[in-house]
Amino acid sequence: MNPPKNGTSLPRLTRSIDDDDEGSTMFKVAGALFAYGIFVGIFVLICHIRRAFESINIQQYTNRGNAIRNSYVQVQTEITPSSILAVQENTLGIESTNKEPTQPINERAEKLPYNPAFEIQPNNLDTFNRKLGKGKFGIINKGLLTLRICKTNEVVQVNVAVKKMVDPTDEKQDKLIYDEIKLMCAIGKHPNVLAIVGAITKKEKVSGREYNQAVSEFIEGGDLRSVLRNSPYTFQDEITSRERTGGQNVDAEVFDTISTSDLFSFAYQIANGMEYLASLPCVHRDLALRNVFVKKNKIIRIGDFGLARHNGDKDYYKVKYSPETPLPIFWLAPECFDDGTSFTEMTDVWSYGVCLFELFSLGASPYLEEFQNFFDPIYYVVAFLESGKRLSSPKYCRSDIYNFMLECWNSDAKQRPRFTKCKEFFKNLIKRKNFKNLETDLQTEEQLQCELSVG
Repeated sequence: MNPPKNGTSLPRLTRSIDDDDEGSTMFKVAGALFAYGIFVGIFVLICHIRRAFESINIQQYTNRGNAIRNSYVQVQTEITPSSILAVQENTLGIESTNKEPTQPINERAEKLPYNPAFEIQPNNLDTFNRKLGKGKFGIINKGLLTLRICKTNEVVQVNVAVKKMVDPTDEKQDKLIYDEIKLMCAIGKHPNVLAIVGAITKKEKVSGREYNQAVSEFIEGGDLRSVLRNSPYTFQDEITSRERTGGQNVDAEVFDTISTSDLFSFAYQIANGMEYLASLPCVHRDLALRNVFVKKNKIIRIGDFGLARHNGDKDYYKVKYSPETPLPIFWLAPECFDDGTSFTEMTDVWSYGVCLFELFSLGASPYLEEFQNFFDPIYYVVAFLESGKRLSSPKYCRSDIYNFMLECWNSDAKQRPRFTKCKEFFKNLIKRKNFKNLETDLQTEEQLQCELSVG
């Protein structure tokens, strides 16, 4: 076909080329815009992610700050190195390995330091042959200690109780005495807790004393159970207005009279001393009236912090029954029967309830009526308690006191009252005038403990 003569083909060709250039340019612009959009989108996404991480970090620091503030509120009344360490470890999310604030001190007696200020010069101590008590590892004799009163600079001689090992050749016994010395030093002074006066720990071959000796207060009345059982006294039953005569052992005379009010006072004082021990914390594990000692002014001391039961002596809780041999098993909470290691303040509270039974029965043995015909009643005790049965109300006990004893024997340890509540319960039963006098006596006793101490 021949080309047209009007010459229009060239302009058409020019427009075609221009159209192609324009389309290419628009494609490039669109591509650039698309790439820019992707870039902006990625940038926005990165910014969003960054802000999200910053928000998380801020929240983490806020939480740590709150943890620090909360921990400070909890420890500001008693700031100690261990509490500061605990705050730091919790803030950093580290599981604390410092167990000292919660682990009873008698479970770490080996790690406790000995305070050399309690060291007694051997020539200042005379030990007599009068035996006050004996355990599997230790024997206690009466002694006479010469010491100087710091406040008055006066030199005095005081009666003391001296504990040493039964077998002088047994290194294990000697170590237990040493651990007990350190434990009593750590416990400190409290008017209802037996206090250490001093100790002999240095091996003095010249004087012949080659073993550790713990020197504690001498309590002239002896243990409270024996006093209630054997001492010739008149009991004034203020609940029924009746009187009865106590034991007939004239040599054991301590009091002329004991009243229901005295029993309230004893119960309060035991709870008072145990509250102090629980605050340390220190778990007694063998709270019973045989380990509660009474002075002639009717102030009691909780004693016997022997460590045999804390050092794997499994036979300690398997003593065969006899009327003269008290069984610690009768004072144990049911949860202790499982493995023999579940001891806490709450297990001591259970034992405290058994002490109340002893008090308001004037020293009767618990479970004596229930199991007096059994040679080894441990299995019967477990079955008896697991069936929900409990000791019956003692003869001189009010109904409200017995109900409180049942609270102490709750099978759920968490539901038992703490010693603070035990103390308050009996405080409310003591007449206001009598309680004021008791407080004065306790303050005097605490001052006396501090004065008659080497440390």
